[in-house]
Amino acid sequence: MRSTVEVKRVDLWSLFKISFCAYGFLGIIGGLFYLGFVLLLTGFGSTFLEEEFPRLGLLGGVLGIIMVPAFAFLYGAIGGMFAVIMGAVVNLIMRLTGGLKLDVDMPVLRGLFEAAPASSTSAAPFGDAGVVADADAQTPPPYTPTPPEGSGGYGEGT
Repeated sequence: MRSTVEVKRVDLWSLFKISFCAYGFLGIIGGLFYLGFVLLLTGFGSTFLEEEFPRLGLLGGVLGIIMVPAFAFLYGAIGGMFAVIMGAVVNLIMRLTGGLKLDVDMPVLRGLFEAAPASSTSAAPFGDAGVVADADAQTPPPYTPTPPEGSGGYGEGT
């Protein structure tokens, strides 16, 4: 099923949330590379400079471990802010030009919006909306609630 969708604006808050998570994930990867680099350098440094800096390896490990979440947060926040700025620019351009038209092909939804044949009694994937029942089909009786056992009925004494 092909349809045309027109995008008028981008929600900046949802854009920030998605960008923050995506850039934060990239920040974790960058922080892990930084951790490996710092551990490598401090490992070599502690080998050659053990007398001058006895705790250089420990310092490098702590610094590297602290920097992984710091990289993730900073990269996510800065990336999210730049994404919001670009989203605001896109919103301005879409307001001036009338929006963005997308031609979308949705093969998953083909069966949902096509009309059912008149003799069909099968249920549609999401309920029976749009399904035409046979004239001879029996309709179930309407639902009537029954009071719980041991009580005199609804609304009578407690």
